[in-house]
Amino acid sequence: MLKKDKVKKNENKEEKQPKPKKKTKKQIIIYVLIALGVCLIGCLVSFFIYQKTVKPKKSADATKTVKKEESKTNSLTELKTELTDQITAKLTQLKEYKCTGDNCLKDETKTEMTSKLDAYLKQVDEVKKDEEALTKLQQEITEYLATVDKDITASEEAKTDTDKTSSANKTTTNKTTNSKTTNKTTSSQKTTSSSTNASLETLLNSAPLSPLKTGYPAVDSAVESVLNSQTNSGMSTYQKVMAIYDWLVKVMTYAVPMIYMDDVQSIADEYALAYNDAQELYLAEDGFDSHYGSCDTYSAMFMIITRRIGLDSYTISAKYGNGGHTTVNIKLNGAWYNFDAQGDAKQKAKGKNYYFLGQNEAQMKKAYSAIYRSESVARFKKFAKQGDLLKTSITVNGKTYNAQTSSSITKKDTKIMDVVYNKGVGITINVSASAEVSTYWEFDDSTYIFDSYSGHDGKVTNGPITANINYPGRGYLKIRLTDGSGRHTDYMIRINAIENGSPFMVNSNVSDASYADYFYIGANAINGSGEAKFSAKILETDDPNANNIIIEQGDLYPLVFKNVKTYEYYYKIEVTAVDAVGHVATTIHNFDSRPK
Repeated sequence: MLKKDKVKKNENKEEKQPKPKKKTKKQIIIYVLIALGVCLIGCLVSFFIYQKTVKPKKSADATKTVKKEESKTNSLTELKTELTDQITAKLTQLKEYKCTGDNCLKDETKTEMTSKLDAYLKQVDEVKKDEEALTKLQQEITEYLATVDKDITASEEAKTDTDKTSSANKTTTNKTTNSKTTNKTTSSQKTTSSSTNASLETLLNSAPLSPLKTGYPAVDSAVESVLNSQTNSGMSTYQKVMAIYDWLVKVMTYAVPMIYMDDVQSIADEYALAYNDAQELYLAEDGFDSHYGSCDTYSAMFMIITRRIGLDSYTISAKYGNGGHTTVNIKLNGAWYNFDAQGDAKQKAKGKNYYFLGQNEAQMKKAYSAIYRSESVARFKKFAKQGDLLKTSITVNGKTYNAQTSSSITKKDTKIMDVVYNKGVGITINVSASAEVSTYWEFDDSTYIFDSYSGHDGKVTNGPITANINYPGRGYLKIRLTDGSGRHTDYMIRINAIENGSPFMVNSNVSDASYADYFYIGANAINGSGEAKFSAKILETDDPNANNIIIEQGDLYPLVFKNVKTYEYYYKIEVTAVDAVGHVATTIHNFDSRPK
């Protein structure tokens, strides 16, 4: 009974549990409205951030664009102003142009030029924003201005030539006008008009020609090759000169050449030329071969080629700024005219053409800070064979050496010369010269064997000079013979001094022991005849590897010992020398470089 009641109570409890409530339509509407409100607030916040960040950035970009456009406009305006000024200046020059004669600008030509320039003014004014179009127009205008400039200058030059034949007063007036016109041309275009210099053309074409070959086959052949490739028989002298000038500017590259004086002197000696002329040939030969060179090279080549054409041409020393320089001057109708190919090659790189071509005396003085023409002309002998070279010979120990030169030459004998001497007495060298000479001695790698030397107190054409020797040995003895005009010859003689009555002997020493596995032995043969040959052997050593030691002829010293232990063992060495006639001498050398 009791159990049954409990069950009922539990059933009642289950019936009393609440059932889930269903959402009403009103609640759903409220939830939707809240969600829409949240979305609206988010949109408002996003819009506010956009206004504060993105929009101001766009505004800044727009400002930059405006500034850029303003800068572009300013640049365009400046270029338009510059072009307008140039055209206006040329129109003014045409307006002021006054000339009468066959070579002057015709009225129709002036009218055509003026109309063309007026049209350019209008085109420049019409360009508003197109900078690229204005740049193209600028190039076209610049080229046309240069053409007008050239025609005006050419007519002025021709006018000057015509007026020269009429009266002195007119000539003076026209020169002044021509000078002013030239100055305007240089100022506006930064170029010269020498390429169309009618006066220079007339001078070159009327110049008397005396074609000259140098007599040096290598250069003469190169000159003919250039003339054949760059000119022809139908050309005038002016055209040939211009062709060669242009060729030099085009093919040559600036580089400072190495000048080997002995090679220059060899040319002078072999072809009996003055040293200066030989140097011109040396420079020209190098230039023709390599197409590299300095102002000296350019000038030597141009002078030699124009000499071959027949002009009175010279290389001239000058100063350009503070530096030394070489150019070419050609004498035309009694006056000097300048041709500086190397200078114009440099100017061309700056956009200027023919700045130095055909300069007259006044123009040269403005271009160069100093001109040494008289000295340059005097030293050039026009490649003529020289009959006044100093000729000398010396005889030592029965062997004679000869030389002829206007400067210096070094002749080094390839064989050693044995000279037997008595201590303190010396050797005698006999001198023969084509003029009176004084002597000068100089010792090279042999000072230790010579105690003193003496020549003649006065000048001598034939006679002995002596060198006192107190020590035997080998070395070079240089003797210079100089005449009153400064010409001199040099002799370099390799001497082996042998003390009279003394035996042949050899000295040795370790010359270099700074390496762990090899060392050098120096050896010197004394009182032997000719060259000596050296050999060595090890007499005694505590080196257990002695059988593997190699003894060879050294590169720095006569003998080198390899496969040794320089700082671990000692070596007792015998050095042997044999001279050219079979005399033998030996010496013992103890070598021990072990740490003490």
